[in-house]
Amino acid sequence: MVVEDDERLRFAILAILKHEGMEAIGACDGAEALQLAEQRTPSAITLDLALPGVSGWSVLRALSTRPGLSAVPVLLVTAHLPDPGRIDFPQVAGVLSKPFRLAALVAQVRRLLPGPDEPAA
Repeated sequence: MVVEDDERLRFAILAILKHEGMEAIGACDGAEALQLAEQRTPSAITLDLALPGVSGWSVLRALSTRPGLSAVPVLLVTAHLPDPGRIDFPQVAGVLSKPFRLAALVAQVRRLLPGPDEPAA
């Protein structure tokens, strides 16, 4: 799942992930992300921290309390790198700083996804 409020960037990320053979859905804000995650447990999430309404931090807190979602790996995608001490969520598997190269994002997402012999998250 791609959680990004910038529509152009969200569509670009979704397009490249789909081009790379991955199934991907997008959310434009934190509330939509939580709703979609409840409906379709994603294998991984790319999460912008600066979202309107429900922030990325709030999304992380909510995910960490939900049994079916607390183990889903999350890649934080942000223009403002957080203090490493603030990232106290076990599901955070990496941080990618904006601006980024799409190839770097694809590599990070592939790293988060289960292998062919592993069960999906």
